[in-house]
Amino acid sequence: MRRLALALVAVLVAASALSACGGSSTSTGPSTSDYQKSFAPIDQRIKDVGNSVGDAVVNAKSKSNTELATEFAGLSAQAKTVAASLTALDVPDAFKTQQAALASALGDASRSLQSISAAASAGNAKAAAAATLKLGAVDSLKIKKAREAIEKQISAAS
Repeated sequence: MRRLALALVAVLVAASALSACGGSSTSTGPSTSDYQKSFAPIDQRIKDVGNSVGDAVVNAKSKSNTELATEFAGLSAQAKTVAASLTALDVPDAFKTQQAALASALGDASRSLQSISAAASAGNAKAAAAATLKLGAVDSLKIKKAREAIEKQISAAS
């Protein structure tokens, strides 16, 4: 369990990338202002999931593999739900590419979190470390890049 907990520490890096970041449009669909209002609560949910991942990592040492498996499965479900909410959002044409990239990255993160859960269930520290590395080094960076692109485009249109 200790090896698994140590392997999950790298998730903290992913959590910080998930939680970091902090007008009308000429395209079809809603205005940029309307999109910004609709996107803001979803963006907050993305940050909340990132913070929850960080909390899960901080508390991992005190949990059993079964508890870790349950917790990371729940985080996976949350990321998947946020991705679905994002996909359902009415979006101006100018934001479609960035929004699709963000939804895809959230889906990837959800799958990585599920892989961590499965590894914890199996007591497989090596698999947990691999999934954690993917989450921190690939998925979270894609999420950050897509969020920043959306925020930059919203700011430019304001």
